[in-house]
Amino acid sequence: IEDLKIRRYHIEKIKNLEMLVKLRKLSLHFCEIERIENLDNLTELQCLDLSFNRISNIENLHQLTKLVNLDLSSNKISSASGLPNLSELEVDLSHNNIEKVAIEEIIGVQKISLAYNPFTRSDRQKKGVITLTSAAIKTFLNKFRFKDPVVFVEPVKKCYLRQILIAYNRPKIKCFLGIETLKTLLIMYNMWE
Repeated sequence: IEDLKIRRYHIEKIKNLEMLVKLRKLSLHFCEIERIENLDNLTELQCLDLSFNRISNIENLHQLTKLVNLDLSSNKISSASGLPNLSELEVDLSHNNIEKVAIEEIIGVQKISLAYNPFTRSDRQKKGVITLTSAAIKTFLNKFRFKDPVVFVEPVKKCYLRQILIAYNRPKIKCFLGIETLKTLLIMYNMWE
């Protein structure tokens, strides 16, 4: 078996897949899964769809070195930490509970969608941070008048990130970091404060 799809089935836990070593695509969509686990033997896996579950942490993915597509949309994820460092990986983290994104959490992937996440204040002093930009986009971003300062720092080394989507959020942008590899930054349909 190279492609396995299980949808709308109450399984709660990923298990009994260790014999499917040739599996390339796995979709466990709407299965009430709470943790990413027991995928160690699926080293040929290229596409993993765990959308519409109850997952709260990104974990146990680093052994999936051939992964190119990871869909964790519509879960309960509050942080982008735990993403594997794979230069071809495209990740969908839309419709989660992510309030803050640190550059270290996302630079190891090629594309990431953060649409429909709250990006709200965690307390009165701190603001959600969206860390993104490239030299090509710098002029465009400076046309906006942000309440918080826009800060550019030296380019991040060993970064694979090429595209970021931030849409339908409530971002309070505080800091942009230079990412030389970034080609596309989509910031649209947001509610700016």
